[in-house]
Amino acid sequence: MRSLYSSFAALLLLTLTVIAQPLVAQTASRTGDTIIVVDASGSMWGQVDGEAKIEIARRIFADLLHDWPAEQRLGVMAYGHRRKGDCTDIEQIIEVGPVDAATAVERINALKPKGRTPLTDAVEQAAEALRYKDVPATVILLTDGIETCDRDPCQLAETLERGGVAFTAHVVGFDVAVEDQPKIACIAERTGGRFLSADSADQLNLAMRSVTIEPEPALPATAEIILLAVDAETGRGLPQAEWTLTNAADGTEAGSGNGASLKLELEAGSYRVQARVPDAEATETIEVRGGHPATHQIEIRLPLPEATLEAPAEVPAGSQIEVHWTGPDNKGDYVTIVEQGAPEGTYTKYEYTSQGSPAKLQTPDALGEYELRYVVGQSKRTLASHPVTLVPVSANLIVEGPVVPGAKIPIQWQGPNNRGDYVTIVEQGAPEGTYTKHEYTSQGSPVRIQAPTEPGDYEVRYVVGQSKRTLASLPLRVDAPVVTLSVAGAVSAGGVVEVTFDGPGRFEDMIEIVPKGAGADTKAIRSTRASQGSPVKLFAPPSPGEYQLRYRHSDTGEVAASIPLTAE
Repeated sequence: MRSLYSSFAALLLLTLTVIAQPLVAQTASRTGDTIIVVDASGSMWGQVDGEAKIEIARRIFADLLHDWPAEQRLGVMAYGHRRKGDCTDIEQIIEVGPVDAATAVERINALKPKGRTPLTDAVEQAAEALRYKDVPATVILLTDGIETCDRDPCQLAETLERGGVAFTAHVVGFDVAVEDQPKIACIAERTGGRFLSADSADQLNLAMRSVTIEPEPALPATAEIILLAVDAETGRGLPQAEWTLTNAADGTEAGSGNGASLKLELEAGSYRVQARVPDAEATETIEVRGGHPATHQIEIRLPLPEATLEAPAEVPAGSQIEVHWTGPDNKGDYVTIVEQGAPEGTYTKYEYTSQGSPAKLQTPDALGEYELRYVVGQSKRTLASHPVTLVPVSANLIVEGPVVPGAKIPIQWQGPNNRGDYVTIVEQGAPEGTYTKHEYTSQGSPVRIQAPTEPGDYEVRYVVGQSKRTLASLPLRVDAPVVTLSVAGAVSAGGVVEVTFDGPGRFEDMIEIVPKGAGADTKAIRSTRASQGSPVKLFAPPSPGEYQLRYRHSDTGEVAASIPLTAE
């Protein structure tokens, strides 16, 4: 149940001084020491009736502090006045003690709104400064907005109420939106204090004085209560309900009616509210406080709509599955796959129903019993489920012929070809999940992967992309190739040299002529690619002399074979 303060809270402030009723909560002057917590966050530069809220607050504080009773000890705490975006920006600008009005006004006038609204921490620090666990204490919060620093003020209020000797918190909401008021009003509600809403300078002055130096006006014995029927799943209002109210103390009927809402004038006390709609009902207890009009939402859990799921009973682990579904297809509804019996709201891979039927899901790379679920996006409740067994999958790899360093080798594979699966070459015994050069199986079979450039023992792996698990492996030996070179006949300077060779013939392999005794990194005088096949032809150097003919791997710089060459 959510309790919402109605929009006429401001009107209530204007009538506080003329309504007669025994006091519900004492004013600050009769409840021990007091700390006023002042909102100095950036939003206080906003305007009300053409004047900045901080300027209005300063003016009202000046009048209030000059009228403050000498016997009443007071402190002031502020937040958001020193640093932007800092949820720890809270400072007690006036220590608790007899009021020095001039000093207090000077310090309040020096506040420059800048930051956020850590009102929960500020109220908590004020309560601790007042030793609320040992002596009566009152905190008065003046704020123009709600908590912005990820704490729950309502929960704090419950903690302070339980742990305090006689702790009371009053809340004055200055220019706070009606829909936001319950988020701060709970601080007062749960500590026996008062929540007052002010939308103008006059209303703010009246509100602050009514919880500080002036006697609290009596409140009426009754309050106007509005009951709303809402869908517990969505929070949306229901078009019709049958209402019955009974007094919680003696069970006598206190009201009834039909409609989406019900408005009643009730005496203070506890009431049991029953709201009925076709096929569902809800019963809740509400508290009515005299002079505190409120709106109560009664959440009714409607019967769940129907949904169905259709899919194979067995599915290969890690594969994609098509799930045919029917259901309400509300915004946020989805289909997911989870371990059988997983808690409500659990999900792994999922697909929104807005994508249409069938939904396409990738199953986990695991074995065992799972279930598909149609889930209501807003409430995370399961409308339908369907059991699925994930069964093993296998893969196979084939590499033909000798493998030489750096060669692009075709690798044939068979496997599930799930999204993200790939084939890679790694050192033999490398840890699971290791990869170097790789190709996705979506490229088809065979895939072509460049072999390592260093001879040695390796392995080819088929890897499941989702879990990085090796599904199949194959040993791979990379051997250094035996390369030979030969030239038939004499070589004339500047003439054509025909070279016969035996070697891998990769695109990166070069047949070169270099000066005699040249190092591996010496630039070639003449060169051509071995990938053209044997024999190859290239021009001899233009000058007679002694040279070397060599076969070199250009990617590694290694010279695989070399023979002397004389140009005449």
